Amino acid sequence: MIFWIFDIYAQTDIIPPDPPVFESVSINPSSGDVTIQWKKSPSADVAGYVVQEDRVGVNGNFPIDTIFEPTTPSFTFPFPKVLDGTVGFNIYAIDSANNNSNYTAPSHFTMFTTLEYDSCNSSILVKWTPYIGWGNNLTKYKIFSIENNNVLTLIGEVNSNTTEFRVSGILQNQNYCYYVYAERNDGITVTSTDSCQNTAAPIPPVYILGNSTRYQGSNSLNLQFSVDSAAIRDAYRLYRSLSPNGNYQLLAELNKDANAEVAYTDELPSLNQYYYKLVYINGCKNEGNSSIPINNILLNGSSASMSNKLKWNLFNEWPNGIDMIQVYRSQGSNAVELITTLSSNATEYIDQITSQDEVQGDICYYVRFISKPDQLGIVRVSESNIFCVNMLGDVFVPNAFTPNGDGQNDVFIPSFSILPSKFLFSLYDRYGFKVFETSDYSKGWDGKLPNGKKALEGSYIYYLRIENASGGEIEKRGNFSVIYP
Repeated sequence: MIFWIFDIYAQTDIIPPDPPVFESVSINPSSGDVTIQWKKSPSADVAGYVVQEDRVGVNGNFPIDTIFEPTTPSFTFPFPKVLDGTVGFNIYAIDSANNNSNYTAPSHFTMFTTLEYDSCNSSILVKWTPYIGWGNNLTKYKIFSIENNNVLTLIGEVNSNTTEFRVSGILQNQNYCYYVYAERNDGITVTSTDSCQNTAAPIPPVYILGNSTRYQGSNSLNLQFSVDSAAIRDAYRLYRSLSPNGNYQLLAELNKDANAEVAYTDELPSLNQYYYKLVYINGCKNEGNSSIPINNILLNGSSASMSNKLKWNLFNEWPNGIDMIQVYRSQGSNAVELITTLSSNATEYIDQITSQDEVQGDICYYVRFISKPDQLGIVRVSESNIFCVNMLGDVFVPNAFTPNGDGQNDVFIPSFSILPSKFLFSLYDRYGFKVFETSDYSKGWDGKLPNGKKALEGSYIYYLRIENASGGEIEKRGNFSVIYP
């Protein structure tokens, strides 16, 4: 609260003093204090000056303080509001009879400085609000940097119509501070607030791990990666190539999920081995560190007799290597079973089918690679495509039989390593007349003709067609002999 004590006899003075002339308002960049300067009122009975804030568009002027030193042309005071934006000030004189002069017009407004850091172009844009109060007498702005130990360096100047200045050559992980001088045509200067910018680079991921590749159907490959959860930015590019060191094609730009994982399903364009890597990209779209390439596991094979030979490529190893390889088998509606566990460098396996009853159609396989614990302590798993073998097995048809009733070789019948699902067995004499036919693989020809008589000794013809449960088919034709010893 402001108290004025005047001589009672002075109350008869009703003539207000002349106003002072507002010269400038400046801010100390170090302390944030405001300094107002003015030219004293020419009136002889001035008792002091009142400093006001010009609250534009709100409540008019708001008194801040009174200076009871009529010969003092300046006043310095803390006013934190200037550190948040531009602020206007004016002043008026008071005399010993408590008369007020008009307040100074126009009000003068402080300069407020801000910085915009462009990490991609290694620059900082220094921006400030214009100094208001000098009108056309404002000639230029000077931009200063504040370096270590408060050393000031003039880095540039612009004309009075410009309120920004770009500083180039900015380094990462540094602290930069700037402020601005406004200069009048008579050399008087005022200072803005300072503004500082730390150019700390965003923390990139310390690690990007290729977790797994797993087929989902015949052509869809699911890819899983783990990334450093502490990384501030979470943008990544996924690439694919036909070789680990070949030309990589960009597939997608991805972000990590809440579990710091990146997932993608690739629709494979062809039956090939592919390599994938996940690459970090910073806010400037520049690429950083990358995962070790990981690849799909492509399983194929062949079938011969009762053996299925499986082959696959190795998985591009995890950082701590492969622990084991497992081979799984399934058939029809039967449950999937683990049939063998192999060393980490195995690339093939022969599955020997030992019983006819084990085969009722396609036999399907897939291979699973299991990692040693990674740097997060997690065991990872990658799986191949599913490869199916349409097994028909071996078929043996004898070239002769002796239907003489002695209990030895009396029936002409083929034998199978895998029992067929469908079966047709037809026999003809050398003139093309059918002498026997059956669709029951357990039945053979006993040498009797359709009329019940015994077949003549000599050469005959057979036709055999078998089909397994998956539609695989074998046809055989040949000659055999009927012999009566």
